[in-house]
Amino acid sequence: SFHPWRCMLFRCSMAFLVLACLGSLFTLNDAVGCTETNRDSCISLSTSASSFIQVKDVRSKTMITEHAMDFGLARPCKDDMTSKCCGDGVCDGPETQENCVADCSGATPAPTPEGGGGAPPPAPAPGGGGGARQCSDSVTSKCCGDGVCDGPETTTNCEADCSGDPTIPVPGPLPSPPTTDCTTEPAEKPEEPTLCTAANQGCCECGSVNVQTFVFWTEAGTTQRCFHTFNFPPESDSPMPVVLHMDGYSGGKSPSETGGDVGTAAKYYGFTSFTLGNNLKDGAGGFGLEFGNKGVANDAKPTPCSREDSREIEYLEKIFQFIADKPMLDASKVFTEGFSQNSMFAVYTAVCFADKVAGTWQGGSGQSRTGSTPVAPGFQGQCSFDSYAAHGSSCCSEAFCTDCQYWPLWPKTCSDKIVDCIAAYTDDSIACGSDWYMYEAMVQEGNDARLLSFPIPDDDDKAGHKDPRNKWAWFAGCLGITPSCSSSCAASFDACVDGATENKAYEKFESCEEQLKGGTLSGCIQGCAPTLSMLQRSESPVVTLSQGKFGTETNLQKADGSAPQPNCEKPFGPFDGKHTCKLPSSFTVPVISPDAAC
Repeated sequence: SFHPWRCMLFRCSMAFLVLACLGSLFTLNDAVGCTETNRDSCISLSTSASSFIQVKDVRSKTMITEHAMDFGLARPCKDDMTSKCCGDGVCDGPETQENCVADCSGATPAPTPEGGGGAPPPAPAPGGGGGARQCSDSVTSKCCGDGVCDGPETTTNCEADCSGDPTIPVPGPLPSPPTTDCTTEPAEKPEEPTLCTAANQGCCECGSVNVQTFVFWTEAGTTQRCFHTFNFPPESDSPMPVVLHMDGYSGGKSPSETGGDVGTAAKYYGFTSFTLGNNLKDGAGGFGLEFGNKGVANDAKPTPCSREDSREIEYLEKIFQFIADKPMLDASKVFTEGFSQNSMFAVYTAVCFADKVAGTWQGGSGQSRTGSTPVAPGFQGQCSFDSYAAHGSSCCSEAFCTDCQYWPLWPKTCSDKIVDCIAAYTDDSIACGSDWYMYEAMVQEGNDARLLSFPIPDDDDKAGHKDPRNKWAWFAGCLGITPSCSSSCAASFDACVDGATENKAYEKFESCEEQLKGGTLSGCIQGCAPTLSMLQRSESPVVTLSQGKFGTETNLQKADGSAPQPNCEKPFGPFDGKHTCKLPSSFTVPVISPDAAC
């Protein structure tokens, strides 16, 4: 156990876990699970007495910060991290009242405890104005929706109060957000997705001006579910593509009314975003979206996609039917998206509903293989959900999953082929290697796989576990959310980057993309998806295209056989005895050979 004079971790409340305890953890020499030989590269975190997470090869405080979302913690904002972090002024993503008082309490940030050792106080949100709180029945002033443009409200974060446009509705106060242990049963319990109101809200958090929340009940009316939409089109508009944005860590909370990064992309590229989550947070690291068959996938059951396998299947069925019933939504252009474990759920959804999904973006993930590294933070693929819940990081030695072969599933899509854009940095110790596994599996099943293996950008010291720079440009370009930009536009873009004065390639790209978005680049149509050559002016990944396609571009270089293995900073492959997770002595991992029958 931890020495009490280092940090009384089990007596720390979640509100001070990051601010008060995390700093001292970085210097622990006797962290749980660390040994004499690995103590310098091993840090163990315990977020509660019953939830244990171990991180291997953590080299710096920065890397712990990057992994925080995988553990249900809130990352502090910094210069290169300005959203989905503690200090952005918006209580969304992993921020909660327990782990980010600054964003979620409506009060001023809690001071760092005397004596130092805690994480630095959150940086202010970009733009200097911070985020604007949404008005509720307990917050009625200095908030978005009070009809006055004062305090933190600006035209950027609260259009309703600050635009001066009388056509933009000013919301009335919303019901208070439900507590984490909410058991409220509303007066109305719709079976189909219905716009959230005070009468049917229950334990869901209602969106407001820009976010529309839909609520419904599953499992024979015993379980309330909801999803949140942004940039939802009027009935008169032509059908818009849909992006299902996975958010398994937030407890089903409504996203920012500004939409965040996904909202900005939705407005520019012209798609509607659906944020999917669960009020529960009972998975690895507090992840609430349930994977199939308790995390066990094998050749006998390669695609655990039935209602019996996961509570999410009925939830997703209702969402896909909702999309199909709305003429303003394009049911033929539905995409899934996420990062890390959220992207694992994105590909799970895409494969299980391959007849309804055109493509998926996997950022910082791929496919876990049993008996091989990299090992996922929740030991998925090595341990079942029940085993990890019972034993934490000891699950390999206590109850190794001998029925597992891969996770989250095998991408058997039969006649319904999908596009999978798989992106990871080569110094991402969680994802590098797993991206290659998924590419190979996708190709084996005849899907259109597009592997983007990113080296550390020039002039950067590290990249780590994160999406590529200019992520939404890569997302739109790779999946073809809109038609690819023309060759004349690409030429203008090249000239712009060549003349840009920023220091780094991805900064030059961002600067020229702003010109493209502003309509000032010759030959360019606003909203066109960047071509592969344009995106390679931002970063230079090793690109492998199984079918020679990228977005709506065709006839590009087609891969011949397997993709080149990523040049991972940490080698990947079958266990070599060095990882803490080891195979049982009597167990041999079976060769993967899923049944060809559909």
